[in-house]
Amino acid sequence: MLERLCQDLGDPIPFVDAGSGGTLKKPWRLLPHGSLVHLAFDGDAGENPGFNICLSDHNGEMPFHVADDERGSSLLAPNPGFIARYGLSSLRTRRTETMRVATLDSVLGDRVGTVEALDVNVEGHDAAVLRGARRVFCEGRVALVKVEFELQSVWQGQSYFADVDTLMRGYGYELSAITVDRMRPAACQAPLFDGEPIWGKAVYAPGNAVLDAWNSRLTGEAFRRQMLVMAILSVAAALPSRAIEALAWAEREGVVEAAAWKQAVLRIWRDEPRRVGARAIWRRLPSPVRRSLAPMIDRLR
Repeated sequence: MLERLCQDLGDPIPFVDAGSGGTLKKPWRLLPHGSLVHLAFDGDAGENPGFNICLSDHNGEMPFHVADDERGSSLLAPNPGFIARYGLSSLRTRRTETMRVATLDSVLGDRVGTVEALDVNVEGHDAAVLRGARRVFCEGRVALVKVEFELQSVWQGQSYFADVDTLMRGYGYELSAITVDRMRPAACQAPLFDGEPIWGKAVYAPGNAVLDAWNSRLTGEAFRRQMLVMAILSVAAALPSRAIEALAWAEREGVVEAAAWKQAVLRIWRDEPRRVGARAIWRRLPSPVRRSLAPMIDRLR
């Protein structure tokens, strides 16, 4: 069903992936092949020559701390106290490199208005990336944002959820979904103890002020596309309410006959109770168990 909805868009969705770390993650990987233009920024150019930089809130150079588990590499040094308390030796720095950094605004230049989706997962440096994307948010058309946050001091000089949330609300975006990972300290591995909140992921959608701004500056067809992009991304991110609201907004403005789209969204959502139950069970598992099981589950999908 998502395939048919994406076909109605025409052009693919420009998607910025900061700290991409390889293959697409949820919700982006749920979209049909070819429906995204994937611009990855993680210090390894990969499919995007010229983008082998890290995003930040300034242009220049910074030390990049390559961790024993490279998924935990960061522009910030790890906090030794956190590593000791939780026994996460995988975050220890194996080597340090000098990395070129830049703001997303400066990298995109006159293309800041084209980005429609954004994922930020840069190990404690997330608020800096968002600060460096002010024009992308204020002049652009970002329809969905997924961003990592920290709740404990994992990296030195990091941002916290409060920093991320304040920035996003300042840009006019509203928190629509949140997941929090817990971890047991090394000294307490009691099986019935869920652990303490460590970090998580937050999903933000445009608020009314952003939608009003789009409606004021975009032509009818451009505004129609923007509402359809928001609906499609919201469905992929398990946010049917945001999808229905986007379609209703577009219908009020006379740019979409929303009935068929709403039916499609609801059909996609019929089996959601089963998915909710599975996610609830998954969240109850300790983080090390989830990390071990994730590759196997991905192969089964």
